[in-house]
Amino acid sequence: MKLNTLPKVAVTALLARMADEQTARYFYEAAAAYCRVNGYDKAEKHFLAEAKSENDHYARIVSFLSDWGVIIDFPAIKAPVTSFTDFLDLLSKAYQMEFDLLESYEEDALTVMQECMNTFGLIQEYINIQNESVIEYANMITKAEKYLPTDKNLVLFEAEVFE
Repeated sequence: MKLNTLPKVAVTALLARMADEQTARYFYEAAAAYCRVNGYDKAEKHFLAEAKSENDHYARIVSFLSDWGVIIDFPAIKAPVTSFTDFLDLLSKAYQMEFDLLESYEEDALTVMQECMNTFGLIQEYINIQNESVIEYANMITKAEKYLPTDKNLVLFEAEVFE
């Protein structure tokens, strides 16, 4: 018996997001390394947890595709950003990456909605995750900018945000 699988439009969208989730993972590993080198111990732990979370997102997409009988042709990833001029630059790049990923998931939702509601449901979950991340990094940037005039190293910011 031939089993049903996902439509091509759904597979294409999810493969692209798999690559983006891996790119995000490596970005956050680079962010953690930056924090370690610069003595931001709490921020380092935060970004290592972010890297793990991105890898979990990737793994969930792999499982979803596999559960639907898709033989996955693992996509190449874009080179992640791995250098930062300062901590605020790191946060700004994290915000932009998360915002771009939110927009990609939103576009995917519109593309797959008419053809595959179960994939649409998965993508909706990722839209919610991305929305929370965008808000989280926007709030971090707002707080970081508050400290810049008095704390060039953002030590007080790290103490407030990364408990």
